[in-house]
Amino acid sequence: MACTNCGDGGDVEGYTVRFTQGTTEPTEMELVLCATCAEEFRTEPGVELQ
Repeated sequence: MACTNCGDGGDVEGYTVRFTQGTTEPTEMELVLCATCAEEFRTEPGVELQ
């Protein structure tokens, strides 16, 4: 399986990503992310990883 953000394969994990910035209703997506992309998402304002 490959990271849905950058396309790299290898050590990836499934997450529910919740986008809360700029909308009245949060948007949730199921993504598979590598460790680097997961860390980048965690530092973004308005984004939650579950």
